[in-house]
Amino acid sequence: MALDAYQIQTLISFLGITVLGIVTVMKERGNRLNIAAAFFYITVALWQLDLFFIKGADSAATANLVSRILRPAMLLMPVAFLRFSILFTKTRGKILKLERFTAFYAGALVILNTFGAGVKGFVLKPSMGYVARPDLIYRLYMALVAVNMLAGFYLMLRKYYSADSLAEEKTQIQYLVIGIGIGFIGALTNILNIFGFNFVYPVAGFCVLVFFCLTTYAILSHDMLNVRELLQKTIAYAFTAAIATAIYAICYYTLFPHIVTGAFRAMAFFILTFLVIMAIDPTFRMLDSLTRKAFFISNYDFQVLLQNVLIELGLIKEYGPLFERTIFNAVKVLKLKKSVIFFYNNGKKCYELYSPFLDENVCVNETHPIFEYFMGVKDAVSYKKITDDLTYYYTPKREYKNINIEEVLSFLKKYGAEICIPLFTGGEVRGLWIIGGKQNGQVLQREEISWLKNIAVQMSVIAENIMLYDRLIHSERLAMLGKMSAAVAHEIRNPLTGLNGFVQMVRSDRGNRAAMDRFLEIAPDEFKRLEKLTDNLLALSHASALRIEEADIARIIDNVYDLMEHTLKIKNISVARNYSGRINVKADVKQIRQVILNIVMNSIQAMPSGGTLAVSCGADEIYGKKYTAVYFVDSGPGFDAKVIERAFEPFFTTKADGTGLGLAISKNIMEAHGGLIRIRNTSPGASVELLFPEGF
Repeated sequence: MALDAYQIQTLISFLGITVLGIVTVMKERGNRLNIAAAFFYITVALWQLDLFFIKGADSAATANLVSRILRPAMLLMPVAFLRFSILFTKTRGKILKLERFTAFYAGALVILNTFGAGVKGFVLKPSMGYVARPDLIYRLYMALVAVNMLAGFYLMLRKYYSADSLAEEKTQIQYLVIGIGIGFIGALTNILNIFGFNFVYPVAGFCVLVFFCLTTYAILSHDMLNVRELLQKTIAYAFTAAIATAIYAICYYTLFPHIVTGAFRAMAFFILTFLVIMAIDPTFRMLDSLTRKAFFISNYDFQVLLQNVLIELGLIKEYGPLFERTIFNAVKVLKLKKSVIFFYNNGKKCYELYSPFLDENVCVNETHPIFEYFMGVKDAVSYKKITDDLTYYYTPKREYKNINIEEVLSFLKKYGAEICIPLFTGGEVRGLWIIGGKQNGQVLQREEISWLKNIAVQMSVIAENIMLYDRLIHSERLAMLGKMSAAVAHEIRNPLTGLNGFVQMVRSDRGNRAAMDRFLEIAPDEFKRLEKLTDNLLALSHASALRIEEADIARIIDNVYDLMEHTLKIKNISVARNYSGRINVKADVKQIRQVILNIVMNSIQAMPSGGTLAVSCGADEIYGKKYTAVYFVDSGPGFDAKVIERAFEPFFTTKADGTGLGLAISKNIMEAHGGLIRIRNTSPGASVELLFPEGF
């Protein structure tokens, strides 16, 4: 028998809602809200299947049998909806008693239906097929629907107007309310037919499918879409469901008639279902891509905005102005309520607050759980997602274990967080950008969040360049130490010369009491002067403690080359990077970056007329000990043998304006890492080699 329009829409609805239920559970397994939503989906899908089979029944007895089997799903729908509403709105209290009562009420209706009590069967109506009579169960069921629908609707409205409701939550509720309205209208058309209003064509199938498309998106998405993009997604979902239905219909008319045995037919049905489910995701992605081209929208010209902001930020050479201008631009463009940045202060050993709108001197301890959390997550996270994860998961997710998450939430709530974006420098989380909601109460759109992420990435790069620049300045300050050495020697020589003169005088004339008294008067002050000078030199040369971690030496080299790119270009020096992929070593990223910077600067000075600087990575072994080796080879004139012998001596240099500290400092750093630094002549040029011990 051919399928009519009514059966087609119910079949599409059944398949579409079933797929959405599977997607909802598979998207985030263990999530209580998703499980409750999937159960709700199953009840509605089975109700649609019930309508499909009833319409195609060949007798009232067949329709009644089908309904007796599948009607319990319809009877449990209101209970499933209320459970979903309670979880979605995170509601506690007296509403749970209503839920228990309605669950008992629905259970009683299922029992009545099972034993046929109060069931009047079906009646055949022209052009409508078999339609249920308005029996006792249907009348009691309508009361259950009314109570649970009103309760769920009330919970959502109360959450919507709650003072602590986030913009994202309000947008989700808007989608749900729209969906509920559409789904209710569709269900009402079927109910009106049952109660004799035959002039209304039942369209529950398509209406509830639209409802569940909206519901699924509202549950699964944490970067909400605007209305036009939501329409695009809904069309993509609908077309996906239609394609799945078409596949079933083709197989039903072409393949199934040739399969006589019921067992083989059932096996073919399950195999077909499995294949359809496997093809759902790639099909949806393809349709999503196609429909986006037709519905593509943008509230701002984000590329132009990004370019303009980066041009402004690229001229800044200090952390404070960099972060404050970033915040100012974000607030101005997106009309944000709040926005702050916390960035690590090496001197204070804490995360310092930056904001042009807050006059607060805040520095958060580096052990605060908020930074530990983002070191594990390393991605942008919404405040709502954290609260949802804590509410809906039976067991804590990996990123929440061993972390005081309540303190994290309290911290984010204090600064009005809606989206949090970690800031990376040197491959590690060095800061956090906390972004509040919009002034108009609307949710941040997907393009806006993407724009903020792009700004965060570029801002992190600029911050890292500032850090490298500061280290370069620090290196130059160390270079000044060499120039100060002569003055230091002079300061030491003067008191020593005076003291030595007095000693010689006293030795030659031991009876000269006046000279002895004068020596004893002057000597303590001179000794104190020498002691103070020694203490100052020790303090100046004091090395900071290592912070060893697993680091990618290739990334460190790339960062240094990026910093020196302009200088290399001016000096007509080409760079050959003969390595690929991640190369892990145990190192203090900051100090090793300083070593590499010293080597690159020395290579530039060795090639005043230009040349080539090549870097490669490999493995080496010295006296049975294995090392990860990094080779820097320039095309300069190389080193004299005597120069190589003294290259690592402090204050030894062959350059007129050199300080003689760079290689000495590099040697100290590498030895502190348990590694080595070597210099060898090549043909042409010279090679500087850094060797990192394996397993250090």
